[in-house]
Amino acid sequence: MSANSSGRETPNSTTTSQPSPDDAFREQGMAHGAPGPITGLLLSIFAAARNGEFTSVDSTLAELIGREPATFRTLLEKTWAE
Repeated sequence: MSANSSGRETPNSTTTSQPSPDDAFREQGMAHGAPGPITGLLLSIFAAARNGEFTSVDSTLAELIGREPATFRTLLEKTWAE
């Protein structure tokens, strides 16, 4: 699935992602007024994602919310349909 600039799915198109180096992200964020601690927090989340720390799944969340959690893809599809 890919999306155009409006966030809508675009059939038969390809999008690519190129991660920004951490230092460049920090500098750009701060240049746009983001506080250093916020850029640091975001970078720690990105680093965790790169290291696969969000890939494990267990039953805890489903038990807490009383249903199976939605996938990120499902969330995006629902949001784009609105």
